[in-house]
Amino acid sequence: MTDELRRTWSEMQTGDRVFLGWLGVAAAALVLVLIVAYSPIYFYFYLWTLGVGVPLFVHRDRVRRFVARLPGHPLLRFMALGTLMVLSEETVAALVNSMKEGFTPGLWAERIPQFWLFNLMVFLPLFLGWYLVSRRFPFSRHEAIYLAGAVGVYSEHILPYWITDPIVAAIFTPVEIATYAVIALPAFLSVPWPAPIVRPLPTWVRYVAFLVIPVLLAGVGAFGAETLRGIVPNWFPPRSEIP
Repeated sequence: MTDELRRTWSEMQTGDRVFLGWLGVAAAALVLVLIVAYSPIYFYFYLWTLGVGVPLFVHRDRVRRFVARLPGHPLLRFMALGTLMVLSEETVAALVNSMKEGFTPGLWAERIPQFWLFNLMVFLPLFLGWYLVSRRFPFSRHEAIYLAGAVGVYSEHILPYWITDPIVAAIFTPVEIATYAVIALPAFLSVPWPAPIVRPLPTWVRYVAFLVIPVLLAGVGAFGAETLRGIVPNWFPPRSEIP
């Protein structure tokens, strides 16, 4: 692993190194937060963002070779990998949230399908939007993964903290970018880059399209989830866990 990390670091662009440095500072800050104000919810970062993200990132070339060979239409492959990552991520999310409630195996088993249902209804439209935009406009894989990560800053309500509490924002911005990038990475590794059919547009238009269109589709999914939640609330996590 050490040799892999050295090779990965040497191949990185300067911007990637700056981001990983920022993420490392955030990780150290979260250790202090755990010491001062313990909450099991912060373990999510170490279990998913680092625990899954670091091996996935270091071995991304092997992952790319594997997922690119999977059978089926690229869209179906993209959506299937997105589904797999959401189910995996929400299993971890259910774990740390059940720890906050007072962990028991039964409670975790109850929360897992609840988290799965809510987040699949939100994330699958998001993945569909990511696929449609990235296949229609000229993005590099590098751009797409960072932009997918940036969606997390909006979705997890970090942006307002840049005004009200910049220290909190500075800690959690790289965390959410990395978290969403980990969720998106296998799907983005499964399709060729750049897309074979693209429409040239100014960079700012491409970026706005990537950030807005998938989020709008995810909003439709969230509306459906909230509507269903009002009818059968027991199918979803309590609002203390997902407001």
